[in-house]
Amino acid sequence: MLSVVALSACGGGGTGPSPGPGPDPNALDTVNVVPVVLSAVGQMPGSGSNDYVPPSGGALADVRDAVEDVLAGDVAGADARLAPYGYDATLVVDRLHGDTLALLRERTPVQRGWGTYVFRRGDDALPADVHVDHPAADLETERIGATLYGECRCRWLLVAGTHRYANDAENSDMARETASVFQAVHESAAEAGVQGVAVHGIQ
Repeated sequence: MLSVVALSACGGGGTGPSPGPGPDPNALDTVNVVPVVLSAVGQMPGSGSNDYVPPSGGALADVRDAVEDVLAGDVAGADARLAPYGYDATLVVDRLHGDTLALLRERTPVQRGWGTYVFRRGDDALPADVHVDHPAADLETERIGATLYGECRCRWLLVAGTHRYANDAENSDMARETASVFQAVHESAAEAGVQGVAVHGIQ
C-alpha cells in the first residue's frame, strides 16, 4: 500500500523532473541514500536506552545557521558550524540521479542522536520535503522515506536520529519535541510552496 502511495506521489512512475546539470566537482563520494539512512538508524539510540542527548539552545542556533549555509551553497561553512557537535556536512553525488546532495550526518559512534539530513541541490528537485519522525519505531518508515526521497527526487530528507521511546523523559519523540535538531532543520528549511510529507507506519 505504501509503495503505491509513493509512486502516486512521484507522478505514477512517469519521467519526473528533467536531468540536472550534473554533479558538483567538489562532491566527495557517490552514495545511495537508502543504505546511508539505514546505517544511521542502525546506530541511533534505541528504545529505553536513555542515550538521546537533547540539544542546547546554542546548538539549535548553530544548526539553523548551518541549514542557511547549506541553502546558500556554503556546505563547508555548515561543516565548520556542526563539527563541534560531532557532525559532518559534505557534498556527495546521488547514485540514482547524479544530482549533488548535501549530507549532514552524525559521526560514529553516535553520541547524541540528532538525525540525518539530506538536501538535493539544484532547481530540478521536486518541491517536497520527506520527514521520517519515528525510524525503527514505525514499520520500515526509514526505508520507505529514503526510497520516496530518491524516487521522487525530493528536495530535503529529514530522518530522526533516535527511537521515539529512547528516553524516559519522552523528549526523544521527534513528532512532538519542538526543542530538537529535527524541528530546527524543518523550520529553517521550510519554504512557501514546498510540500511536507511525513512518513508513518503502523505495526
